[in-house]
Amino acid sequence: MIDRQMKARADKGFPIEDKLLTCIDCGRDFVFTAGETRFYLSKGLTLYPKRCPECRRKRRLTINREGNQYKNIYEILREAREEIRRW
Repeated sequence: MIDRQMKARADKGFPIEDKLLTCIDCGRDFVFTAGETRFYLSKGLTLYPKRCPECRRKRRLTINREGNQYKNIYEILREAREEIRRW
């Protein structure tokens, strides 16, 4: 969660600092910049992201048509090729 102190500092115009986070998917560290923090706060978001930008992008790209289920893009392509071959 974005700390209350950081939000209060941002509201008063003080600089916000970059934060080092760890991705829950790949385990790599990534920097959540002050600009990203300001953007999140401006949208009313109070949680830090759990995934690095690359994993967030991959997750968005692999949404399955069945709702909130996620698949690897390669699995989706393989299944599509198999369906085409059956025709």
